[in-house]
Amino acid sequence: MKKLLIRAHQWQKPHSFKGDTVKLEVVTTEETVFSDDVDIVIAPGVEGQLGILPRHTSLLTALNSGDVVVRKDGQESLITVNGGFLEVAGDHVRILANSNQ
Repeated sequence: MKKLLIRAHQWQKPHSFKGDTVKLEVVTTEETVFSDDVDIVIAPGVEGQLGILPRHTSLLTALNSGDVVVRKDGQESLITVNGGFLEVAGDHVRILANSNQ
């Protein structure tokens, strides 16, 4: 038990990676709604809520209508979309929204 406690105290935070944020782009056919580096994206996927953090695996999925939650530096923003698609590729998250409100 003593060794376990010593190891727990010696744990160090992993070195920071270049990808501590993800680049989020939300676009419609009319305009780019949002484009910035963010900490996390939470989107309304057709199978439920999707949480996308830095270094997420590649993904392509359809979105339901609802709010996309964007967190950056402790601040939270909402972007309402009427369905569309979400793509994760590398450190980029792209949302191709049918429209935004």
